[in-house]
Amino acid sequence: MEPKESSVKQTNRSVGLSVAVALVLLIAISKSRSAAPPRPWGAVPSQGQLAYHREEMSAFIHFGMNTFTNKEWGSGKESPSDFKLNPASLDTDQWVRVIKGAGFGRVIFVAKHHDGFCNWFTALTKHSVQSAAPANQVDVLECLSKSCTAANLNMGVYLSPWDANSPHYGLNDPATKEIDPWRYNNYYVGQLREILDPAIAKYGNGGKFVEVWMDGARGKGYYQPYFFDADFLKDAFDLRKPDSSNLNYPDTFASLNLKPEDTWLGTIKIFNPDMVVFSPVGTELRWPATESGRLSVPVWAKTDPKRQRGLYITNGESESGSAEKYLAHGDPDGPAWSVPEADTSILASGWFENSSNDKTKNKPVKTLKQLGDIYFESVGRGGVLLLNFAPNVNGELSEFQASRAKEFGDAVRATFATNMGVGSKAQASSSRSGKKFAPANVLDADYDTYWTTKSGKSTGSITIDLGGELYFDIVSVQEYIPLGQRVSKFSVEVFSNGAWQPFGQQDMQQTIGYKALVRGKAVNASKVRVTILESKAEPVINEIGVFKAAVKEFEIAPNT
Repeated sequence: MEPKESSVKQTNRSVGLSVAVALVLLIAISKSRSAAPPRPWGAVPSQGQLAYHREEMSAFIHFGMNTFTNKEWGSGKESPSDFKLNPASLDTDQWVRVIKGAGFGRVIFVAKHHDGFCNWFTALTKHSVQSAAPANQVDVLECLSKSCTAANLNMGVYLSPWDANSPHYGLNDPATKEIDPWRYNNYYVGQLREILDPAIAKYGNGGKFVEVWMDGARGKGYYQPYFFDADFLKDAFDLRKPDSSNLNYPDTFASLNLKPEDTWLGTIKIFNPDMVVFSPVGTELRWPATESGRLSVPVWAKTDPKRQRGLYITNGESESGSAEKYLAHGDPDGPAWSVPEADTSILASGWFENSSNDKTKNKPVKTLKQLGDIYFESVGRGGVLLLNFAPNVNGELSEFQASRAKEFGDAVRATFATNMGVGSKAQASSSRSGKKFAPANVLDADYDTYWTTKSGKSTGSITIDLGGELYFDIVSVQEYIPLGQRVSKFSVEVFSNGAWQPFGQQDMQQTIGYKALVRGKAVNASKVRVTILESKAEPVINEIGVFKAAVKEFEIAPNT
């Protein structure tokens, strides 16, 4: 018996439908396979490092004995009675109000500078605010901590390893060069514990710090080992030179049995594993070989900690003349993420305010243009800006500093308040399949979405069609650094007067990292094109922004 025609059609229709469904599934499976995200390339930031990048700006506060003696570096021979602060006039709330109001994400307070004077009530030395004249005794660190807690402002602390006052610092017997390796170390670890221990809950924002700052400065003529960690001491022993005051680490160091709590870095991490540390020995943050606040391109947020330690231990002797270059530019193949922290002062010169009681004679400050250039050459080159503030002898920030900070913060906010690219169309020369990696992601204001190229393709371009001519002078480009820093050369072009034209200073368009801010002469243009010319792996771009400087001081110089 022949099957009915309708049954045959029904069967064919079912077969056709099954085939179609199978094809759709195959395509979906194929797309899902090809849409795997790029693997992390090289070193990636910790959560603490990423949070710091995203804060973009932090504030130093230099205040203490040097404020009253009118010195930048004290001798350690000062008397606590020289600290003549009136506690009633101390206004740490004003410090925090000015700093947070200007857009800074954290404050790093100098609890102890090289002179060894302690700005907190310590049981470990009499060289502190607690030993000032009775009328001048005040725990400055505690007051600032309360202000930061009330305003919920992140807090860091600078504790100088070099202590020119402490009798524990240096040799017991300079003639024989015999050294007690534990003497100053125990003192310094004790200071860290007094400040950082959350069980005390006296200091920090709600008892917590996010950063510890310790530079590598040393007293000349002292044979004082720094117990950063066991790796540092081993390297210091291996690279030592008997005739060098900075490197004379005795034979006993080769066999030291150190526990984490015996070392400075180990002690810090016990209290907060996510805390970032600025130091010269390859920790989370590094000095970029300048106190101008301006980074030199290229800027890689990566280093080799062992190489960095070696350069510090030997004062750069292991690579003649290259220590500062290495710190300035970083290492494209470095195995550890290293945030370049670009420090400078809001003061026209110096880190501490002068000792004048006349507020009108406090130190002058940098101009708004200078601060703007610094911002674009620190944050805008993939680093973090650490801008110093210096309270005066009255315990307050001068009007010069306060007003300039507000002016600067307002200018930054106004400049970047509106991304003109949002709502525009984005097209790319190459894209990984799926919405997760689409070009449009660079305009969605979501930090965790991004555009990337097809697997294995390390170059490409993305074009933003603004839908008509707009007037702008800044283009922002960001890499999604949770997957690593990759780009080593890029270019920005604008479509104006019917043709593509270079935008900004082309030789500065090298690394991107967390953020690259490209400034150019103000232009009317309908499109922006960012081209990745060289990259260590597939580029991963999570934001492109188009902005107009809100103040003339932020505009590029006419001859640039």
